[in-house]
Amino acid sequence: MFHADEGGVFVTAMKNPLRKHYFLRRLNDSKYLYLLFVLPLVYFVVFRYSAITWLLIAFKKFRATQGLWGSEWVGLRYFEQFITYPYFWQLIRNTLMINLYNLLFSFPVPILLGLMINETRNRRFQRTVQTISYLPYFVSTVAMCGLVVTFLSSDGLLTTVLARLTGEVKQYRMLPEYFRTIYVATEIWQFAGWGSIIYLAALTGVDMELYEAATIDGASEGVS
Repeated sequence: MFHADEGGVFVTAMKNPLRKHYFLRRLNDSKYLYLLFVLPLVYFVVFRYSAITWLLIAFKKFRATQGLWGSEWVGLRYFEQFITYPYFWQLIRNTLMINLYNLLFSFPVPILLGLMINETRNRRFQRTVQTISYLPYFVSTVAMCGLVVTFLSSDGLLTTVLARLTGEVKQYRMLPEYFRTIYVATEIWQFAGWGSIIYLAALTGVDMELYEAATIDGASEGVS
């Protein structure tokens, strides 16, 4: 069936059904790709977007027996308690300092480790260093904290070594001035090896012809 519009141009009434049929055919051709997309979509919906509703817990007097929606609404009460807390500014300062330490120390370590591993010519030694460096990543945080407590106890490994070097025994876990250092060092220990894999993969993906061309042009290893 055809009809004329105001401009006298004939337009078929089957235009929209044809587009719909074309869309369904393309959808059927790519159905396996869409199936692969379903799992990530479900993950983000369930664990990311639906979890946003639990931000309401900050404005409620949460009781597990009453659930999120049944708990009493208290508004900004807990925010006021936190701001008027005597140690509020100390907590803010510690948080900013720890993030600054992570930026200065934790961020560059994986890059440097990846560069050093990439420059290693002995493949067996390279694989050994990689395995040892990212093995702590697979250890749970609770176990890592237990190791730190053991190493820094009065007769722990690190305490004994530092006592030999400095000539005095300190309870490092009990001294507030060492907390940030211990925290950042522990994070580097656990995550530096795993983070270096990303940079190492980027380095190994560089075409060797680029290195050869740079060498011919006079670039040294330090520059390349």
